[in-house]
Amino acid sequence: MRKYLYGIISTSKPAIFGQSLMSSSLEGVYTIIYRDLAGVVSDYTVDDFSSVNREGGLHYLMAHLGVVERVMAGGYTDLTPKNESSFHVRLANKKKGG
Repeated sequence: MRKYLYGIISTSKPAIFGQSLMSSSLEGVYTIIYRDLAGVVSDYTVDDFSSVNREGGLHYLMAHLGVVERVMAGGYTDLTPKNESSFHVRLANKKKGG
């Protein structure tokens, strides 16, 4: 089964965040721990997100955001960069060799 990564949080303890709507069946959202970090994940069955139509894409976006809201409501620290646009630009430049 594939794993969908919602984000990374700062914790060394296992956590469960309810269920996800990323699959055709309800899947549990939980952490995979590595030292003091944890990936927030669930199983999913979508073969290829690039082939999802607009309505399906909105469904997955809302499902993703719902999980992120539950994680943040639990008081966990989000480790995404504060200035996401500059982070994405840096990543794009690295891919181009810059």
